[in-house]
Amino acid sequence: MSDTNGLLLRSRTVEHRINAPEDAVLQPLIRIGTELLDSGTGERLIGTGERLIGIGVSVPAPVEADTGTVVHPTTIPGWRPHAVTSAMTAAWHVPVVVEKDAAEGQPDVEALLLAGADVLGGALAATVATFNPDRLVLGGKIGTIPLFADRVRDRVLRDVVERISDGLTVTAGEPGDTAAVDGLTRLVIRKVYSPDAIDSLLTDYLHS
Repeated sequence: MSDTNGLLLRSRTVEHRINAPEDAVLQPLIRIGTELLDSGTGERLIGTGERLIGIGVSVPAPVEADTGTVVHPTTIPGWRPHAVTSAMTAAWHVPVVVEKDAAEGQPDVEALLLAGADVLGGALAATVATFNPDRLVLGGKIGTIPLFADRVRDRVLRDVVERISDGLTVTAGEPGDTAAVDGLTRLVIRKVYSPDAIDSLLTDYLHS
């Protein structure tokens, strides 16, 4: 859990098999999320000054950014395309952001690692062209491997135009780095407080 400034408030690390059935992965995560929300006072969100405004989830598969739909889920076979968004919105009635995890889930074999880095670098180049960030930090266990990070950096800088790549840094995260959480937090905030979202809230308020 983090606040709107990206400050990590509470967290828990657990192991799970990502290729397990969707409910076997998502429902335990929802239960843990509920426990983290409750752990401030023992009484859900009461007296803590906290309010859940959005949820960010990363998965090891391509994702359609606008809908959170998983596309070609070869690393999570058997999952429905909308499994993540459906499970999260059923548990919490807040906006949900689903993003592709930087970790490719490949064995530690150099050729496969580099191939995965090329794929990720190409995908990130498209994201960079849209959002024009100053810095990309690769999270996850694979994201901390220099060989992987160097190939991703090369691919991103090669694919984006010079105007965008000027000043852009692509770095490997450190073990235990919260960069992935920071990135998801920023995406959630961007969605929750987007002009369209604010207009929708105002419209609902005026007609309530």
